Amino acid sequence: MFSRSAFDRRGHAAKLCIVLLPLLFAALVGISRIDDYWHHWTDVFTGSIIGWAPHASIKMRENIELHSTSIGIDTV
Repeated sequence: MFSRSAFDRRGHAAKLCIVLLPLLFAALVGISRIDDYWHHWTDVFTGSIIGWAPHASIKMRENIELHSTSIGIDTV
């Protein structure tokens, strides 16, 4: 669920830039590596998967812990 305080009608453009600019920068770096023949597209794709894997695993663990504490299950 989204927090209401994050969408309080103030600073939408700044919040959007904070989220999208790093992703855009990473995409442009990957495209430039492929375009300059420094890397093959599979190298860039694999690197992006390796970069996203820790993030996804941490978020899944946070969601499981949040859900389990909200319904009263103890986590180890």
